[in-house]
Amino acid sequence: MSKAQKIMALSAGVVVVSFFLNFFWEVLHGAYLYERQWLDERDYIRLMLRASAGDALYLFAIYILGGFFFKDFFWIRALSFRMCAFTISLGVLFAIGIEYKGLYLLLKWSYAKAMPTVFGLGISPLAELAVTGLATFFIVGFLARLSDGE
Repeated sequence: MSKAQKIMALSAGVVVVSFFLNFFWEVLHGAYLYERQWLDERDYIRLMLRASAGDALYLFAIYILGGFFFKDFFWIRALSFRMCAFTISLGVLFAIGIEYKGLYLLLKWSYAKAMPTVFGLGISPLAELAVTGLATFFIVGFLARLSDGE
């Protein structure tokens, strides 16, 4: 497999794994921590799928940015402390932007009373991209090393 094919495989892995991890996260916290009286079940599932796809694209962007920042598109194969800090930092920054825009600018959602917040933003959504990003990069990096026989 060529270098370009390996990068494409890592990219696809990041998108697919992060989609499923984020869907699981969205359903878990969405069911209990957001006000959603205005949604029926079908619309709720569509919303969770759309949010998970968006989150997968944010994590793909973090992967690509990491490739440029670390000058290595295989950086997720062996995550260092610095790479984990990069992922966590960008994940939280993206989440702050997403939550602020959705809550206060577009008024797309509101939190249930059960949602713990910091500075008016939910802790669960703030942690989501950082946690699912790290998990995605560990899983995809591990699978990439496994497929290369390392």
